Amino acid sequence: MNKPFTNEDIVRTVRLLKAANCTEWATLAETARELGIQKTRLMEYIENHPKLFILRKPGPGWKGANPGLLIQEAFVDPDMNWTTDNWLRNQQEKWRNRIHVSVFSEYGQVQGYYIEEDYGVSKSEDHRENTHLWRNTPEKMQRIAASGHTRPGSFWGGGDGRLEIKREHTLNDDDLKALRAEGWTIDGGPNLD
Repeated sequence: MNKPFTNEDIVRTVRLLKAANCTEWATLAETARELGIQKTRLMEYIENHPKLFILRKPGPGWKGANPGLLIQEAFVDPDMNWTTDNWLRNQQEKWRNRIHVSVFSEYGQVQGYYIEEDYGVSKSEDHRENTHLWRNTPEKMQRIAASGHTRPGSFWGGGDGRLEIKREHTLNDDDLKALRAEGWTIDGGPNLD
């Protein structure tokens, strides 16, 4: 039970186990069994190549027997792992002149556009797994606010149109065109072409 394996074998096995089990992870034990290797050998490989994996432990609300370590994601290339600093730097470079614009609509009727700063669970926490820390960074937001093309505003929604939803940086079609003229690429929002 010590067959040779490659990182590509691990990535494929994790992907297939997640699909077959209808889960967001594969257990380390089942992955090793599928690969035909000892789980300690797989664990050693993971310890030697931590940037190729996103791991999880069963949480406090786990029901049933403890399945051991969970592999949430396995990557062929560490630059694909969205929890690494290198991936974040690559995304920040790719998005250097891009800004994400959100659309506020009520029952399919567009009421306007806004830009929100992206940050972690708290502004002081670097939590990349569920945020877009490369998109609307504080530095970009300061530049855009200084350009005068956004302003505090609000939209009416909540199903019956009686709920006022405030946004710090609202903008209109003219603002979006002006931002494009200043060199920004707009992601999301309307198609102004």
